Amino acid sequence: MRYKFLKPSNRVIPFNSHQIQQLSIISLLAIFVSIAFLITSQNKKLVYNPNDYIILRKLERNFESSRHTQGLHFINSTHLVESCGQYQNSEIHYINLNQLTTISQRVILDDLYQGQGVDVIDGQVYQLTWKERMIFLRDVETLEVLENRKLNIDVQESLGISHSYKENNTLEIYITNGTDKVLILDSELVLKQIIQVRFYNGSSVGRLSEIEYVNGILYASTNLNPIILAIDLTEGYVKNYYDFSQLIDFSFDKDLSNCICGIAYKPEQDIFWITGKDWPFFWEVELN
Repeated sequence: MRYKFLKPSNRVIPFNSHQIQQLSIISLLAIFVSIAFLITSQNKKLVYNPNDYIILRKLERNFESSRHTQGLHFINSTHLVESCGQYQNSEIHYINLNQLTTISQRVILDDLYQGQGVDVIDGQVYQLTWKERMIFLRDVETLEVLENRKLNIDVQESLGISHSYKENNTLEIYITNGTDKVLILDSELVLKQIIQVRFYNGSSVGRLSEIEYVNGILYASTNLNPIILAIDLTEGYVKNYYDFSQLIDFSFDKDLSNCICGIAYKPEQDIFWITGKDWPFFWEVELN
């Protein structure tokens, strides 16, 4: 687009009192609009926009396959692995996408443990436990425990787990601990870095929970609201957030937990499956 600049004129145009009053009002309105624009611009990544995601499907599941979800991950294009339960009622199992009402390879945890986040790393299933600082490394076919590994770091809770590979194929494991921090560990579970996550305005993100790392972004739920944050770990800031309150509204069940505890990315279709604690369904969504 080209702009044509006009030569300024020396002509003085007189205004009457009514016109001056109108100009004053317009000026004040312009100031308010400018301030509002600046505020919005500073927080534009924090403003909920319903176009930020598309609801594709609601997928029903029955009580048998809905057991207080704590972690969710796609094993392949046809199966999910789900970690769920509470003390004396924790388990891990597979869910076939073609049979959402049933579960398979069900393994019960010892009563001393409460299962939490789950991920697949180097061909093994990693399952966190809540306050025990124990990670179960499981066979990807049977879900039987191959190795118990202790988290030798000072954390009160372990909630979400995900991973990525950096330069030279170096493994980074991400864990949330119920704070606004993301812990970065190496393949030996040695703590390498702690990232404190903030909104661009500096405010806290609250208690981070379930996480899923996708294409350079860590997607994380919180324990307080049905939202998912898109976090840039290189900066430690939230780049965007997705408000899923309407998913609870659409369920017509006001007793549903607000906490999203299952975030699973399906790369074949570039979509996410999400669910919450004791939700009798999955939502299939596309994040924009």
